[in-house]
Amino acid sequence: SLWEKRQDWTLFVPDPGNKTTQEELLKEYSFITPIDKSTWTHEKYLELCWTSDIVLGNHKYPATWGGLAITEPMAAYAVPIMPNRYAYKEMLYDRPDCRCFFEDENEMISLIEFYLNDPNMLTYVSTMSRQFCEEELSVNKYCDIIATKILSLI
Repeated sequence: SLWEKRQDWTLFVPDPGNKTTQEELLKEYSFITPIDKSTWTHEKYLELCWTSDIVLGNHKYPATWGGLAITEPMAAYAVPIMPNRYAYKEMLYDRPDCRCFFEDENEMISLIEFYLNDPNMLTYVSTMSRQFCEEELSVNKYCDIIATKILSLI
């Protein structure tokens, strides 16, 4: 429905887990920009992350973690748009100035449009996205959490 309204954006579906083919995706979503998976490399995927403004997570089943498909683009300053459920709620700050969570498809589209219409907010939240990765998803932070848990058991 967003594509019918405006075509000033490009959608890539890198599918790093290769759950489907680009051909199948293109049949279902004629507006995507297909990727040549025969020449696709992890380096090309990371380049795509660094050139993306928004990353969309929209699993419809209970997810325990959004995975690298969300966090890698976040680390590359992409704004995540995620459902307000499951482990997604742990993947970015829960603050009013960080509009990234949606309840339904209409709200998801509204959030994407919000960022398409407001480059200043896009830049602000993309910086916050990177900051969250550095502060909350670093190896040092993880080691601190594990050490604290172990020490609390001693």
